[in-house]
Formats: sequence, C-alpha cells, structure tokens
Amino acid sequence: MQGFRDGKITPLHPEANGEAERFVKTLQKFITTTAVEGSSWRMSLPDFLRVYRSTPQTVTGRRPYSQLFSGRDMRGKIPQFGLSSEKDPEVRQKDALAKQKVKMYCDKRANAKPSPIREGDTVLLRQEKKNKLSTPFEGIPYPVFQKKGSMVTAERTG
Repeated sequence: MQGFRDGKITPLHPEANGEAERFVKTLQKFITTTAVEGSSWRMSLPDFLRVYRSTPQTVTGRRPYSQLFSGRDMRGKIPQFGLSSEKDPEVRQKDALAKQKVKMYCDKRANAKPSPIREGDTVLLRQEKKNKLSTPFEGIPYPVFQKKGSMVTAERTG
C-alpha cells in the first residue's frame, strides 16, 4: 500500500480532507496559468507534476517523490546540494506534529466542541434543500449504532 491509509470523511465537508483540497487548488491555479499563456495544460501536466513532486514540503523539508516515496533523489533541472537520499524516520513525526498544531488552531477558531451524540441516540438526517418550503432535516429519526471520532453512523430498517 506504499504507506497510504484510507480514511473516511464527512460527505460535503471539504475541510476534512485539507491536503487533497490544497492540491486541487494548486492544480486549478496551474490550469488557469496555462490557459492564460495559451498553452495546453494536458501537455504541460507531466512537467507540473515533476516540479510539484520534487519541491520540498514546508513541514518535513523533504521532497515527496524523491526522498519520501522512492528513497532516492530525482533528477531535475536545478542542482540539489547537501540532501541525503535516505529515508528520515522523523519525517512522519514532524508531519503529525504540524497537523496537530493546525487542527488545534482550526478547532479553536471554529469554536469546535466534542459531539454529545452517543450510540443509541436518535438523530435527524440533514437533507439538501430543494425549494424554499423544504425542511433542513428529514422528518423520521435515525438511531445511531456506531460513532468513530466525529463520524456518526445511523441506520433505519430498510
């Protein structure tokens, strides 16, 4: 699995997957730039990905492809000096610490509190507004049968 883990996130809540959202923002900026320059973004995509993957991350100070994924340096147009190609055991620790700091900051800013919902409680499911008269929640309650972190799983018969 190359060290990747599948994590479930809340649907329609992009903040839960900030890393992917940040990459999409960078990719959209690249596509806009190539459109302004009048070149094809599809033809320039391999070059963009090569540069993106060989740029050191701010938190870890390592390049995603060359040092973290493959364990060797990637040849690029800019010469690299003084970088070790061995995998650093502290990289994951630095990354986890930085993510924890960002989470604490975001939780404080959003005034986030732990959810009081427990297994066995009944909850209402939020529904998409179809018109001005539609209610924000479904009328029939769901019993909660599992809670893992902020993810609540509720099920109704059928």
